[in-house]
Formats: sequence, structure tokens, C-alpha cells
Amino acid sequence: MVSSTLQESLGSLTITERIDVIDFLQRSLVPGDRSLTEQEMTMIRSRDAEMDADPSIGLTWDVLDARLQSTWG
Repeated sequence: MVSSTLQESLGSLTITERIDVIDFLQRSLVPGDRSLTEQEMTMIRSRDAEMDADPSIGLTWDVLDARLQSTWG
């Protein structure tokens, strides 16, 4: 369980900082170097900026969940 203090700290991070935390955590779980390349980070930041500029391009959780269910069952 994640402590409320950690949840608050993580909640105050920017999207880019949260992605960096996710990358760090993922690398800590998987042996070997699985860090994102600079090109991948650039793409993530670009897509994040696109979402900030036009949130309507995103999907609701219900739509995303339905698509995932239809693809992966």
C-alpha cells in the first residue's frame, strides 16, 4: 500500500515528472537496462503537450477499457 504522504507527493508532480518516476520504478523491477531512450522521452513529452493543448483528443477510461477488452479480451 502506498502511504498517503507518498500519494500526496506524487500527486503534486507534473506529468513529465510522473513519467520519470514510472520509468524509475519499472527499471527497479526489471533486471537490465530498460530505461527509455531520449527519442522515446521526446515522443512522450510531445504527446503530453498535445493533450494539454487539446484535451478532447484523449479517450475516456470507458472508451479505452472497451477498446482494450475488444482487443485483448
